[in-house]
Amino acid sequence: MPKIKTYPAESSDIKHYISALEHKNDHHLHAAFHFQTQIDVQCLREAVILLGGRLPELFTYLKASKSGFVWQESTYAPEDLVFLEEHAKNPEASLNRALTQMLDGENGPQIRLTVIRADEGDFLSVVLNHMLADGAGFKELLYLLAELYSNIKQNQAHLPQLKPGSRSLRRIFENMDTSGWKAAPPLQEPHQNLPLPLTGNTENPRILRVKINRAEFLALKEDTKKTRCHD
Repeated sequence: MPKIKTYPAESSDIKHYISALEHKNDHHLHAAFHFQTQIDVQCLREAVILLGGRLPELFTYLKASKSGFVWQESTYAPEDLVFLEEHAKNPEASLNRALTQMLDGENGPQIRLTVIRADEGDFLSVVLNHMLADGAGFKELLYLLAELYSNIKQNQAHLPQLKPGSRSLRRIFENMDTSGWKAAPPLQEPHQNLPLPLTGNTENPRILRVKINRAEFLALKEDTKKTRCHD
């Protein structure tokens, strides 16, 4: 019988966990897409499983141990990772419902995709536990997922053998340059802090989305390169 693997939880994982308990955030990352054509759900499920090669914590649950918290691996069916809703009469409502459905960190898995099939195309919701990645890491995972999906659709004979990346905070501090800290301008205080803990109707959450055209997207992308906001 193979040994069950565990992965150490980082201090930032515990911070997110406590913040969620105190209603300071929902510790989830959300992404939404609209496709003009239908998504191959079977290929998408295969791609998500392969994605676990890069981030095996996707298929784990958070568990308390004598030495602290760990991510313990578990087995999940492909249908537990990618859901399909067909014949959606109100795809916007279905998408909002999928985006705001909370993950169960203590039972797993730590990622959930929902394909919403409607007359105007397929909508895709991706929800990831924020404990496992920040916004930049989430973007890289989505890029890798798209690459894996495309390779599977093209019947690639040799799919990449992904190796787990490091989530250790030590990597950040080892590569941190503090030489310019004293010369850096002071941070501006926000005009108004959000009242914490967050309040509202938890039974009817919403995520506000803004749709921009291609020209606006390319302009924003170019501006972030100039100002190095993407670093």
